[in-house]
Amino acid sequence: MKRTIVILLCAVLLGLAVWAVSVPRKPTAEPETANAASAASFRFRGEALDGTVFDESFFAGHTLTMLNFWAPWCGPCVREMPELEQLANDYAEQGFAILGVCVDWSDAASVQAAVDATGVSYPILDTGEDLRLLMSDYIPTTVFVDSEGKLLFPNGGSEISDAQLIGANSYEGWAQIIEGLLG
Repeated sequence: MKRTIVILLCAVLLGLAVWAVSVPRKPTAEPETANAASAASFRFRGEALDGTVFDESFFAGHTLTMLNFWAPWCGPCVREMPELEQLANDYAEQGFAILGVCVDWSDAASVQAAVDATGVSYPILDTGEDLRLLMSDYIPTTVFVDSEGKLLFPNGGSEISDAQLIGANSYEGWAQIIEGLLG
């Protein structure tokens, strides 16, 4: 009897796990806000580690901007940062730039330590309320915007969740996406 209950309980838990993984994610923003942000130019204001304030005017100076959401305690996030730095350098002449967006600014010293350890020179911003609209429930998450601040959709779609690329990638993987978006 106990064995049957244990097997039944395991089956139910397995079923719940499969269901949880297969349910489509909803954008972190409210639907009206998400649709507005994906259809219009994105506006934001964020402060970098050095105190420099950034806003959507940053996009105008670049054909393509990658916004990479990360945290200093996220191993995959930190491991991909040197390759992101290399991409920023390799594609700069084509109008490509990166803004790193740290989602956990609770310990500025650990943010700075991660930046120092990885050698990145692209700006690292605090998430702030405006940038939070583009986040997913996972990190790293990356989105791309054009020179007008409009979200780009490398895999098609039209919602913020369609623009979010979840997970770390290799130099080659990001380069392929960047080249496709630069045209």
